[in-house]
Amino acid sequence: MAAPRRQFVARRLRGADVLRAFPLARLAAGHLTLAAWLRYAEAMGAEPPGAKRIRRARAARSERGLLALEDRRGYLQGFCSFAVRPDLAAGRRLDVDNIVTLDLIDSEGPAGEMIGSIEKLARELDCPAFAIRLPPDRLAAGASRHALEALLGTRHDQSGVYRLVGAAK
Repeated sequence: MAAPRRQFVARRLRGADVLRAFPLARLAAGHLTLAAWLRYAEAMGAEPPGAKRIRRARAARSERGLLALEDRRGYLQGFCSFAVRPDLAAGRRLDVDNIVTLDLIDSEGPAGEMIGSIEKLARELDCPAFAIRLPPDRLAAGASRHALEALLGTRHDQSGVYRLVGAAK
């Protein structure tokens, strides 16, 4: 009998959740300090606790941020940063960076959900394509990188992948 499918929810990081994601951010950038993480989160529009409100247009804020993946117990299982950029071929592209997924038992579960959440976000932001920059092996948790590579398929180089939304691997 197969184990029940795990459930995840993807949402943008805001407020106190920015602090909860700090350990995952350290997996993406091991040298990261808490102060540097909070500055980065604020620059990405996530408004960490105690941050000065960023007074920029709402539309600009919605086109960049931090996306987190949470399991049904409330534990963060992944996160990434994203920003919409112009794309010569597609017009608009969702650029994803600092992607980390974590699970000691089933690394493909959270990784698959993260890829699906990125595709959904790309659709919501009217981006026909997305690009994911994979972290270098020396910085990323091996299970995370290998699971993401398996899910993304073979059309990528050492640094990342470019895919049209809804396109097969």
